[in-house]
Amino acid sequence: MIYYKKLELDHTLIAKKSLAYILADKHKHKIKAFWTNINFNEFINHVPELLTCFKEINLTPWRVAITSASTNISIHRDTSGAPLRINIPVFNCQGSQTKFWSTSVEPKIMLLKNGVSYHHLDETDCELMATLELDSPTILRVKEPHSVYIGEKVPRLALTLEVKEDIEYLLND
Repeated sequence: MIYYKKLELDHTLIAKKSLAYILADKHKHKIKAFWTNINFNEFINHVPELLTCFKEINLTPWRVAITSASTNISIHRDTSGAPLRINIPVFNCQGSQTKFWSTSVEPKIMLLKNGVSYHHLDETDCELMATLELDSPTILRVKEPHSVYIGEKVPRLALTLEVKEDIEYLLND
């Protein structure tokens, strides 16, 4: 199984404008957990390059969230949204790793402080399958067990987005 695929897209301006959006006084108070859903239309008004960048490869983003980590994120499966998402590094992603795991154990349902649920797994019940550094836009299988090791710089900020199209074929190349 292919767990992820890096996309060859220039995300420099997207990262810069996204960071400015996140740090703006009217937004930074909203980021209280690892996962923060944000208003897509408002975000696109500030970062229209997100649409144009993905239009080049015939993809249409429709949902975006911010992931913010100051500590490592344990092994989990995302419970909501599409099975594949595209993560874009924004800040302090150099040296961080997303690890993908395999297991036959049933996960425990957990809740973040903001009410978003996820499926938690213990590392002792899992086998490491793949590791990536989030240094470019990357398609991820978020319904597969994965964890995030943030490295030495905090906080680690990234965008995670869903697109309208079925992108499974991109992981089958």
